[in-house]
Amino acid sequence: MTKKNSFKRLLVLVGFLLHPKTGNFSRLFTYIKVVRNWPEYILYRVGVIDQKKPIYLILRNGQKIRFKLGEEGQFRYYTFKNLLEKGGFLIKKINKTEYLLTNRDLKILTPLENLSVIYANFLRGEYKSLDTKQKIVVDIGANIGDTPLYFLKNGAMQVIAFEPNNVAFNFLVKNIKLNHLQNKCIAIRAAVGTKSEYIKIKSGQFSLFSSVKNIKNGLKTKIFTLDEIIKRFNLKDAVLKIDIEGREESVINKSSIKTLRAFGQIIIESNSKSVKEKLKLAGFKVKNPFLHPDIIYAVRSKELTA
Repeated sequence: MTKKNSFKRLLVLVGFLLHPKTGNFSRLFTYIKVVRNWPEYILYRVGVIDQKKPIYLILRNGQKIRFKLGEEGQFRYYTFKNLLEKGGFLIKKINKTEYLLTNRDLKILTPLENLSVIYANFLRGEYKSLDTKQKIVVDIGANIGDTPLYFLKNGAMQVIAFEPNNVAFNFLVKNIKLNHLQNKCIAIRAAVGTKSEYIKIKSGQFSLFSSVKNIKNGLKTKIFTLDEIIKRFNLKDAVLKIDIEGREESVINKSSIKTLRAFGQIIIESNSKSVKEKLKLAGFKVKNPFLHPDIIYAVRSKELTA
């Protein structure tokens, strides 16, 4: 390796550790919690260690696992299984694709690949900025029901949960029933967008990054606008959580000031400058929560109402 390449890769490593906008501080802390030889893992990921060969990671519970780029599944499983168990969850394998997580007052049936999301929501504090006590929460992108459960367990009066993916939606319904919260959660298999319409979307497969695209032979799915939701449920001073894989910006930017002001708090999986400006224009105080640079948390000024 030339000195030039060594210096370049060192800069990449420094950038990985120090650049706040990438969110890598948060990921670094995750690695430190789980992996004893975490510096080796970081060096491998940025190419300082030869990536053509696998490396062996030693977890803090003493387990040794093989890791190679492109084969992250096992590492992710052991990483988040370890973190969830440390956080008080018991994990039981139901079948090849489903796991049941339980703690003293919660049950979550989940696909394997969703373990990282449950860790982020319940232990890493993805939504701890929100005050949901005695509030109605509109959860757009409710996934398998983990976020509705989180909000209800943290005092929400009611959650209106939107999830278009039919596999994730079925998990959502099961999880609400498992926790006997049917009277507090309205589950709607639908998406939210900028136009009220029906489209056909891909079905039959769970994905953490499922997109809502109109296809020829898909599952008929309703698209709601925020304005429709507010009118249908007569919302005032509600809480809005929105995580819809890249469509957050258009939904917020094309909503009216009046529509946005129906929410007292808004949390969005985005770091869009235009979203921040729109929310400020609507009278919200906007910030990125500490260690969550890709999340926008906004609180409406107290003197403003819808």
